[in-house]
Amino acid sequence: MFQQNELIVYFVVVSIFMASTLVRYAAQWAPRFGLLDHPINGRTHAKAMPLTGGVAIFTTVLVMTAGHGLALYIALPHLPPFVRQLI
Repeated sequence: MFQQNELIVYFVVVSIFMASTLVRYAAQWAPRFGLLDHPINGRTHAKAMPLTGGVAIFTTVLVMTAGHGLALYIALPHLPPFVRQLI
């Protein structure tokens, strides 16, 4: 079984990989759905920028939170009683 530190590192690594992958794909899909910020006066970017990064990050947080909850639900019967009282 995983130790606590290994599990934390696993969740962090999976979160970073998932977020970077989703941001990359969301940026490719943004023009298709018209989700671009076009430069106008006062803006610092020179070309249209996708607005979908926040959706990708939110999706990552949502999926990882659900995954963590599922892992706790599965592991709950195997946890020591004093840990179950904390949850």
